[in-house]
Amino acid sequence: MLSDLTDTAKTAGACLLAALAVVVLSKLLNSDYVFKFLDAQLLLILPALLAISASTMGIVATKLADLAERYKDVGVGEAIASMRWSTIEQLVMIGIAALTLILKYSDKVSWSLKVDAANVVLVAVFIFALTALYDTTNSVYLLLEPIARAHEPVKKD
Repeated sequence: MLSDLTDTAKTAGACLLAALAVVVLSKLLNSDYVFKFLDAQLLLILPALLAISASTMGIVATKLADLAERYKDVGVGEAIASMRWSTIEQLVMIGIAALTLILKYSDKVSWSLKVDAANVVLVAVFIFALTALYDTTNSVYLLLEPIARAHEPVKKD
């Protein structure tokens, strides 16, 4: 659990730095396209990405169950805990995005950097969600790699 939390913190930090770069670049280019897009679509995109991840995790869990049954000494508890943690992360990102959008458009909250700070958070959440999706789909490739190698034709010298 602590390892998962540490990994999440590292990923979130990297996403915040990348988001800060996107916001600075957008301001330099005088473009608010990304922010308008995220304001309008992020709360639709995040549940869709969660659904994709959940479906992918279902495939991975099925394969892990097959492996655990076939090889009794294979433990799948850590993988299952990791999938659960990923789901929690994604749900938290939906909550953070909703709260950030509420604060961004609130007339009750006034702060000179409110919009810029909100944009950094929203871009970071989007990047984090894409990172989570990548990690989940990558697990499928990790499971398929040994199978693909086992079926490669033997090269003759």
